[in-house]
Amino acid sequence: MRAPIERQNNYGQAGERFRTMPQWERDDLVKNLVNLLGQCDKHIQQEMVWHFSQCHDAYGRRVGEGLGIADHA
Repeated sequence: MRAPIERQNNYGQAGERFRTMPQWERDDLVKNLVNLLGQCDKHIQQEMVWHFSQCHDAYGRRVGEGLGIADHA
């Protein structure tokens, strides 16, 4: 039987992983995401930046800046 989880933490694990990455790895991740998401429609880019921001503020901000999306909140 499927039942909803009462206390969801959908972004916690991804945020923790981002925080524990060395700086060079964060830089590579952001660069790769910007390159790949740059091929997508703007509404998809905005949605993904929002998700990254839920994981970690700097994560969303850096990807958003790379895509030219000023406001990611």
